[in-house]
Amino acid sequence: MTKAGVIEEMMEDTMEMMDDDEELEDDVQAEVDKVLAELTKDVGKKLAAAPSTAPEASIQLPEAGVAEPEEEETQEELEEMQERLQALKS
Repeated sequence: MTKAGVIEEMMEDTMEMMDDDEELEDDVQAEVDKVLAELTKDVGKKLAAAPSTAPEASIQLPEAGVAEPEEEETQEELEEMQERLQALKS
């Protein structure tokens, strides 16, 4: 009987500790929520003040029809590979 009483007491202590963990978890989550709210309270104002469109890009794109040297080399390599493939198929 004494052994059963000790086991029961240990089980009760364990269950109480588990309840404490849940309470601790709730407290931690509440603190995290407070910190996030504090950090993000001005975000809405900043977003409202942000421009709604992106500025124009300053990158010059090449004209259509003018192939760059790399593209020409790539095209030549592709044709060469196709010729090799045809040779292997025959």
